[in-house]
Amino acid sequence: LTPGQPTLVYVTIANHGPSDTLVLAIEGLPTTWIDTPNEMLSLDQGAQAVLPITITAPASPESRVREYPVTLRAYSIQNPAIAATTSARWRVRPFAASRLELAPRRARGQNQAGYVVRITNLGNRAARYTLDASDDEQVLAFAFAEPEVVVEPGKVVDVPLTAAPPQRIFGRPLRHTISVSASNPGEGTLTADGEFLQDPLVPIW
Repeated sequence: LTPGQPTLVYVTIANHGPSDTLVLAIEGLPTTWIDTPNEMLSLDQGAQAVLPITITAPASPESRVREYPVTLRAYSIQNPAIAATTSARWRVRPFAASRLELAPRRARGQNQAGYVVRITNLGNRAARYTLDASDDEQVLAFAFAEPEVVVEPGKVVDVPLTAAPPQRIFGRPLRHTISVSASNPGEGTLTADGEFLQDPLVPIW
């Protein structure tokens, strides 16, 4: 099962008893993943029918990467004790999705500025992110509290970041444009932009 993509499964139900109305139940998956157009089938003795079932695992952290033991059960409306079952094992595939944020977007200071880099793992398995930062003039020194982090599915990790410029004694405030990136082998590189307004020790207007 690929999260976010419908998977069509065909189930064949045969009635080896007298004419009856049969119901198909699927156990082992969240009910919100299952779309059965017609769960009830009226079959004459010896007849059979093919029932299409659409399974859609959502593209969200709840669709964990693992095998799901599934039981498909067809039973009689008139006599629920009469039933037939079959088993299957359906595996959810991994998918990667993330969000990168920088807060505050704008910071101000003389010797340094502090930020928080927020990484949200929107995928369905743990992901490792390598952090980096740069500025447009390549004059700032950046320091992450953790340059590499592992984020579990559906979780958020905040990493403090410090940006330090060369000291300016005189002058006007200087604006630096910064870019923060988080690289994940399964997804590529995410970026978030921000600004650092550097004040001199002695402002001149």
